[in-house]
Amino acid sequence: MNTILVPVDGSKNALHATDHAISQAKRIRGKVHLLNVQLLPDTYRTVREYLASASNRELTTQRAKAILKPAVQSTAILRRPS
Repeated sequence: MNTILVPVDGSKNALHATDHAISQAKRIRGKVHLLNVQLLPDTYRTVREYLASASNRELTTQRAKAILKPAVQSTAILRRPS
């Protein structure tokens, strides 16, 4: 099975890329995988020193989920039975 990887940063271009990947995945009966990469909350260490690792992880996870939400909703069409 073919898989299309789409990096998602929350921009309009990323959503356009997601839509394009969905149309291609339908054509080839493939899958779409969405990817979001988060920097640590503060790359200059002023915040990280005051937050526990679990808090950092939770903060970045929440941010990634918010960014990915519109793209995930778009890919729901691929999960529906034909």
